[in-house]
Amino acid sequence: MALIATVRIRIPEPDPVKRDFLVKVEVKWQKIWREKRIFEVDPDPNRPKFFVTFPYPYINAYPHLGTAYTVLRVDILARFKRMKGYNVLFPQGWHATGSPIVAAALR
Repeated sequence: MALIATVRIRIPEPDPVKRDFLVKVEVKWQKIWREKRIFEVDPDPNRPKFFVTFPYPYINAYPHLGTAYTVLRVDILARFKRMKGYNVLFPQGWHATGSPIVAAALR
């Protein structure tokens, strides 16, 4: 026999004043980033290329020190290579599907 627990959580209504303020802040910074092209790159074909990635953590468990250590050391390496003049590609992602996630959701 399986025991199933039900938890009811009351989520308060969002404060419209705070929400409107946050929307204004978001719009302001998105405009600045778009104008300055913060997220665009113009790689120099004469510079050496460097590609780095890391084993992304699953979201079926709490982040722990090992997660931070893994991400941090790869981030430091990517930044170091950029400082040394490399065209660095450091794609990041999180795995949020699959049976480990379903199992965590059922817990």
